[in-house]
Amino acid sequence: MWNHTNIDRRSLLQSLGMGGAAYLLPSLRGKTAQAAEKPPQRVVIFYTFHGWYFPECLPVGPDGKPESATETNYKMGATHTPLEPWKSKIIMPNGVDLVGGGSGEAHGKGETVALTGLGKTVGTLPGSISVDQHIAKKLNEPKPTTLLTSLDLRVVSLARGYSNPGTGNQSAASTIAAGKPTPLESDPRKAFMRLFPNGPMNPNNMGTDQLAAYRKQKRSVLDFVHKQFEGAKSKVSKDDWDKLDSHASLVRALELKLDTNAGPIGAGCADLSNTNLSDTAQLGDGAKFRTLCDQQFSVIQAGFACDLSRVAMLSVSFPPGDAFGYKPGDFGIEHEHQFVHSHENHSGKGQSAEVLLKGYRVYAEVFAKLLEKLDAVKESDGTSLLDNTAVLWCGQIAKGLHSLKGGRWLIAGSLGGKLKTGRYLKDTTITKNGDMFSTITDAMGLGTFNGSPVSQLRA
Repeated sequence: MWNHTNIDRRSLLQSLGMGGAAYLLPSLRGKTAQAAEKPPQRVVIFYTFHGWYFPECLPVGPDGKPESATETNYKMGATHTPLEPWKSKIIMPNGVDLVGGGSGEAHGKGETVALTGLGKTVGTLPGSISVDQHIAKKLNEPKPTTLLTSLDLRVVSLARGYSNPGTGNQSAASTIAAGKPTPLESDPRKAFMRLFPNGPMNPNNMGTDQLAAYRKQKRSVLDFVHKQFEGAKSKVSKDDWDKLDSHASLVRALELKLDTNAGPIGAGCADLSNTNLSDTAQLGDGAKFRTLCDQQFSVIQAGFACDLSRVAMLSVSFPPGDAFGYKPGDFGIEHEHQFVHSHENHSGKGQSAEVLLKGYRVYAEVFAKLLEKLDAVKESDGTSLLDNTAVLWCGQIAKGLHSLKGGRWLIAGSLGGKLKTGRYLKDTTITKNGDMFSTITDAMGLGTFNGSPVSQLRA
């Protein structure tokens, strides 16, 4: 509709932190660009610990048994019931095997290969770049496409029984190169400030007063931009106005959510360098675990919506016991880690098995929340962020006593129609996790990654 405009689109979008989001506003582009440009493809790696709870994670047929489930006639298993409303946007093979098996302790053997698809290691670390960082690198060659090549995040739980109780479940699965783990940000407020920098300050080096001034500056920029919107309203199409207003509201909502209270900026805001205030879910703090997940999801939502990044890596620890009704000593089991491995095949009967099942269901509950956030944001063509994203739920082991075979990996989202969702591929077992990665990278036009594409997953 619009071939020319006097609006300084670059200034407007950069004020919002949306400098790479030209595709969001078709009426600020020429007709040729409008016709040719599609929403970008994106990837989220949702990485979890301790595998899946068998057999309750398996899809079931009309009679409630896994054996009767078919490709299109099935329901999600007991641990995955929160994903039932999202079934049409999910595709699941019948298990994924981790290739090889690296070095280190039991969990480490899976972690060193989980996101590379290769058996080689550097000591106890993965021996090559991981799939998330590979995609991020390719999308930003030969020149940067987005402000951040990737959003590298984690949610840390201080569930007991782990080798480093000061940090809980961590992950070195994501690597920028052989033997070089990707730094993961556990504080969603710092992650948000990297997305919307508004200035040269580094949040890692700020004291309380600096952070307060930084947040005040950021809020004033948003206030200014909102005033400018009214002047722009008559110069863009109604559809574009709705989109721009929606994305500005998204940024505003996230900023407000990350405030520690509703008082003046900085009031009650402790030094954010003290990560214990923001990046850990203490025992007895299951609600905070869910809140941290929700806030990191909001960071991904805003980053994708404003086209500031197209790749996100999120490592999510096993939830603290109170999130699913367990406390140390219950059932004669000392702590969460021991409890997770208390059933050889993650199956059993009685109250302890029911509680453990609920623990695994928490993962599905927060994963569903991530899908909800991505699906809530509409693209320039009427599709959603989720429709143009591949959200890969994967992990370091499969089940029970650290098995590396048969992990119940799944993909949500279709990469703009490249993947055929709404199916359970009961007869398709992927024997190399690199094949799962290659299916995604090939669909994105980036070639393969340590494997071969699985044709059954494609549309």
